Amino acid sequence: MANPALGAAGIGASIFGSLLGAAGAQQTGAAQSQQMMYQAGVAALNSQISQQNANYASQSGELQAAKYGVGARATEGHIVAGEAASGLDVKSGSAKSVQESQHTVSTMDMDTIRMNATKTAYDYETQANQFKSQAAEDVMGSQNIQKATQLNVASSLVGGAGSVAQKWLQGSQMGLFSNVGSSVSSAFGSVFGS
Repeated sequence: MANPALGAAGIGASIFGSLLGAAGAQQTGAAQSQQMMYQAGVAALNSQISQQNANYASQSGELQAAKYGVGARATEGHIVAGEAASGLDVKSGSAKSVQESQHTVSTMDMDTIRMNATKTAYDYETQANQFKSQAAEDVMGSQNIQKATQLNVASSLVGGAGSVAQKWLQGSQMGLFSNVGSSVSSAFGSVFGS
């Protein structure tokens, strides 16, 4: 006849194993969820930094354009002063054309400075949006991990319960638990069809 202590030990090991599996699934899921939330926080911070860089690029571009504009106006003034000192009529003819050309070039240069700053700001804003999307994905990933963890824990417990029930049934059929009481054995037997 089989040893009831060994049968009970096998059932106990199954129970303990399923509880350990559930605890392990819980710990693993919690760690993975926390990692995803950490990554979401980093992505959100990177998004803020990129947005600040975009604002800085825009402001810096305006300051550079303004600074260039001051220098350009000084250059235009020097041109007019030089033309006047040479005895040219500064309000007409080629002297006026030179002034207009200088003004056009200065305006184009300032527009280029602003466009470059706008492009840089746009790149940072695009990067900020990408980081923001990554943060949202990481939060969603954390939530999915939490749901999967609940399923893994439940699966481990249900699997363990099934294993215990199977071992109990097998032990009962072998007569291991005849001293435990026929009511428990018959209850498991009626559930599992023996």
